[in-house]
Amino acid sequence: MEDSRCISLDCDDPHRPAYWRDGIPCYNRRAHWHDYTSKCFYMVTVSRNDRVKIPFSIIENGGKDQTGRLRADVILTETGKLIFQSLYEMEIHFKEIKLLDNVIMPDHVHAVIYVRREFLQGLGAAVNYFKGGCTRKLRMIDREFSLSGTSVFNKGFHDRIVMREGMLSKLRNYVSDNPRRYLVRSLYPEMFNSQFVLQCRGRRWKIYGNFLLLKEPMKSPLIVSSKYSIREKSDWLFRWNSVARNCGVLVSPFYSEEEKRIRNEMIEKGAAVIHLQTEGFPERFSPKGKYHELCGEGRLLIIGEEIHSMKKVKLTRSTALALNDFARWLAAAGEEDWRIVKA
Repeated sequence: MEDSRCISLDCDDPHRPAYWRDGIPCYNRRAHWHDYTSKCFYMVTVSRNDRVKIPFSIIENGGKDQTGRLRADVILTETGKLIFQSLYEMEIHFKEIKLLDNVIMPDHVHAVIYVRREFLQGLGAAVNYFKGGCTRKLRMIDREFSLSGTSVFNKGFHDRIVMREGMLSKLRNYVSDNPRRYLVRSLYPEMFNSQFVLQCRGRRWKIYGNFLLLKEPMKSPLIVSSKYSIREKSDWLFRWNSVARNCGVLVSPFYSEEEKRIRNEMIEKGAAVIHLQTEGFPERFSPKGKYHELCGEGRLLIIGEEIHSMKKVKLTRSTALALNDFARWLAAAGEEDWRIVKA
């Protein structure tokens, strides 16, 4: 029988061997196969202790920039200023690392760190030095916090290891754009949650985003088949363009590169998207990139498995065909065919 527990490492000691532990979130696991003393780039995330109610920063709406996107202004609280100071003290203390980017959010901190040469103490030592420094500083100026015996941050940290070309620039963009995404979620909270379940066809699906898209009368499956004749493909393109011009909804798992290309083209023309996937939603899930923009605009609904699994599901032909069939069914279904309930 498959064990529901996950393999975890002690987050403050990357050299301890793996062991079983119940209830460890997936975002706190160390990569036991990676050498944390080697030269490498990381994005490190530490989260505010649940017992600490003081925000690290305030994210304010700064209007719109020249491109028409929301601009988020980050205003550090006194605690946030201590955190900012401690980040650069970490860089000064450990000559082996360089701080490339950072952002201090209300309840967490992101930092892009470059370990530029062999670092015998390991990444965990640098992160713990930073976290400990923040706690010591706050205890010195806040008597109530000092008496509580609380740490500023939760135990452990999450790291993303840069493993391939192009990933570093994506992580740096993610960090710099984090306040704007936070602002979008704050302004449109109803579009960024997975609190509902879709019941239809005898089973349950977890959903994320604007479930009102299911009620949209103009829906069409976006499925590209190699069996389409030139005439059939032309007819479908005409239909998808019509859906986009009328701000309708395209439904698909978007497996093929051509489906993704057409989806992106139709999004630019005004289409909304219902994306079907085989996975569920992990803790702290939030759509990335263009999907994040669509979510804030109410133009995205993601439908996935009700239970999230850490195990990667291998895509088979039968699974792909089943999801394509589901896409066709959803596009034609009326409100009497499905039901939305609380998860």
